[in-house]
Amino acid sequence: MAQATNGSPVLRKEAVPVESLGGDVIVRAMLGSERLSLGNLARLRGDAEGAQEIGDDFKLVPRLLAKVVLNEQGDPFMTAEEWDIHGGSHPEDLLRLFDRCQELSGRTPGEARKNS
Repeated sequence: MAQATNGSPVLRKEAVPVESLGGDVIVRAMLGSERLSLGNLARLRGDAEGAQEIGDDFKLVPRLLAKVVLNEQGDPFMTAEEWDIHGGSHPEDLLRLFDRCQELSGRTPGEARKNS
């Protein structure tokens, strides 16, 4: 995580080119609460129901992108529903932006998907 000159934490951001969207979008690192929401509590507890819920983790990707992918003004680029629709035609975009957000947040690419 980047630090401001006064020692306060700063969310890392980076422009990422996305051809299907017509140019660059800004991807930021996750907040702590966003990162924790990616964990599957049932899986961590080892519940039998946890295995059934693992597929639900992928539903978090459009919701997360709606928060961490921004336009030039710093506003959300798309809603979760719009990301979900876009992902139907361009799933590679969703996964690439998700992985970039993971990297900016200090995780290895695909870590959340691998651990789901």
